[in-house]
Amino acid sequence: TSSLRLYQHVKIDFGFESYLCMYNSSFRVSITRLRLSSHLFLVERGRWGRKRIEYKDRLCTMCNTIEDEFHCLIECPYYIKERKGCLPEILKRRPSMFEFVKYVKCENEEELDMLGLLCFKVMKKHRDKQVLMDV
Repeated sequence: TSSLRLYQHVKIDFGFESYLCMYNSSFRVSITRLRLSSHLFLVERGRWGRKRIEYKDRLCTMCNTIEDEFHCLIECPYYIKERKGCLPEILKRRPSMFEFVKYVKCENEEELDMLGLLCFKVMKKHRDKQVLMDV
């Protein structure tokens, strides 16, 4: 298993999550994929199939850093355009895993919409990049 790297920090207690009531189903699905690590970032994709990639080798081709959720959504310059208008100030000024987890756990409707939009745009661009690389 992925050992639930992100999920174990996001889902601490049993209960209904407010993002599940989001009107925009694309945003809701994108947040769900992020929280459950059901996405195509190399940190997960690298453990699939016959050619499993060691965790330390699941690197972003652009940054030579592990291509995980935090890297793709917050750090990677490849997604800088997708981040515009989607990040809270604290993550723009001083990105940290602690603040990222707080953002993913947010319950505020406006922040959830921003998070959903960010996840949707980054995951779409990442998926499109993978299709081009596989051709």
